[in-house]
Amino acid sequence: MLSIWTTIICVALNIAVFAEPQTLPIILNIYPPIAFCRLVYDFCTRCANSSCVSGFGDLTTEMWISLSALYVGAIFFLLIGLYLEQVWPQEYGVPKHPLFFIKGCFSSNKIKKKNEPFATSPNLSISQNKNNSIFNLGKVDEDVKEERAFVLKLKEPYHDYPLVIKNLRKVYKATSGKPAKVAVKDFSLHVSKGEMFGLLGPNGAGKTSLISMLTGLYAPESGNAWVAGYNIVNQIDLARTKMGVCPQFDLLWPDLTVREHLLFYARMRGTPNDMEKEVVEKAIAEVQLQKSADFRTKQLSG
Repeated sequence: MLSIWTTIICVALNIAVFAEPQTLPIILNIYPPIAFCRLVYDFCTRCANSSCVSGFGDLTTEMWISLSALYVGAIFFLLIGLYLEQVWPQEYGVPKHPLFFIKGCFSSNKIKKKNEPFATSPNLSISQNKNNSIFNLGKVDEDVKEERAFVLKLKEPYHDYPLVIKNLRKVYKATSGKPAKVAVKDFSLHVSKGEMFGLLGPNGAGKTSLISMLTGLYAPESGNAWVAGYNIVNQIDLARTKMGVCPQFDLLWPDLTVREHLLFYARMRGTPNDMEKEVVEKAIAEVQLQKSADFRTKQLSG
């Protein structure tokens, strides 16, 4: 509808309001569709009345203005789009501070991350499946109270703990016919180094909601969590380099080869360019796929 109505308005402006060349107010070129429509209109008018435009030397002042507005608009709206994607994500993602690009430069507690090969063991590994998933938000017992008290006494930084969760809360807003639902209620937990910990629970207990918040898929209503010392609210990009997630389905693309998959994940893990080939070949050798490294995944056995 936006495209259709914009086209109708642009055509009306060109034919009925500003039909004469050089008469369109410059300010209207701020909106790219108007600038584009005016440029086409000027080309058509020029072709009909005299000779068609054959090069940049034939452009009129108005054509230059419209053309320049399109280039400037492309850069401007691209930057706006990238910015809004960070501070105002839609269904998925954690919104960043409106001045995140300044805070990143001047933050006093900014920690420089090491470039680690993706093949090394992550600090935190999360596994999820339908029958044996992570957790129960049932009745609060003494163990839970003790755990909460211990976590609340911990002080930053939390780099000695693979995972620290403090009062994490997630509420799904009310929808048509359904009331708001508290999926995770002020949850606190810590996991020590060398410890394997599982939280089990029935459907609807909040397992997937917790994992979604820890991995940055959903933003928490309140509280925070630290993965290897990086919090999931302001440092989710760093936190993701320290965790591994095993979902309920295979994250493989049928038309990519074994080597291409590993290259993709190596780059996503922040592996330095000069180490990519080394870590990929090492990973291939560790699972004995040297002969199949250039096979597409759809050509491999299950």
